[in-house]
Order: sequence, then structure tokens, then C-alpha cells
Amino acid sequence: MDETNVTANTAYLPELSVKPYFSYGLGIQRVFGDRFTAYGQIMLRNGGRNGIAATFGGRYMFGHETKTDEEAEEI
Repeated sequence: MDETNVTANTAYLPELSVKPYFSYGLGIQRVFGDRFTAYGQIMLRNGGRNGIAATFGGRYMFGHETKTDEEAEEI
């Protein structure tokens, strides 16, 4: 693979070129009850960019009460 060439008004800017890189990662998600979900992800980059990124978080659903299985079948 070749480097990306960056130009501005036909002027070549070699210090802004980006070398090819690849990223890969692993993530996990877990549901607690009906309303809360927790997740985590780790990404690695190698090649023209090197580094590690980690993301963690949670999601809580506000709103209407959940329906039982019997109520859901009636709809």
C-alpha cells in the first residue's frame, strides 16, 4: 500500500501524509434486567498509526413499563 498524498492549492504537504494502518479490537456487552446494558471495547491500531483506545459505558432505558410475555403475545 502507498502513502496518502496531501496537497493544498497544488502544493504537496509531505508532513500531512497518512501511512496505511489497520485496527482491530474486542468488545463485550451485558444486559442486566430489562433496562440496563453495560459495554466495553478495546481497539488496537498498528502500521501508520499505533495506539490503544478503550471505551466503556452503560445505557439505561427510561420510559414505559415493560410488558410481560403474556401481554406481548396478545398484541
